[in-house]
Amino acid sequence: MTEPLAGIKGELAGLKNKKVLIVEDDKFLRYLLTIKLEQLKDRGVQVFTTGDTEEALETARKVNPDVIFLDIVMPGKNGYEFLKELREEIQFRETPVIILSNLTNQDNNGHMKGLNVSAYLVKADFALNDLVEKVSDILANVQSPQPTTA
Repeated sequence: MTEPLAGIKGELAGLKNKKVLIVEDDKFLRYLLTIKLEQLKDRGVQVFTTGDTEEALETARKVNPDVIFLDIVMPGKNGYEFLKELREEIQFRETPVIILSNLTNQDNNGHMKGLNVSAYLVKADFALNDLVEKVSDILANVQSPQPTTA
């Protein structure tokens, strides 16, 4: 039987203590993303989830994620507003953010300028297996953020 992560096993060795934050209001998609990314759990990756941007900001401050998956169309504060606020905090200026949206990148082009987005995935155009590879690549190349003291 083939191991689900066999193709990227080498890159996963350096993922210990890495943290992923999923910000997605669709409960079913959030569940699927969590299940898929928890395949990295045996390599030391921790997955945190939230369904709204207010809670996401609090969670980000608590756990200092190494990468954030972010939906754009959210109730209350949308993904753009969340990302602008997140980028104002020094510890998150370089945190990789992967946008997950039903909107195309072309639709969002003006909003994304200056927000340092690592990847933009249209929900209808990606497979869940692609997420594991994408997050593995990003996590393998980032330093874990250091907690800041205020």
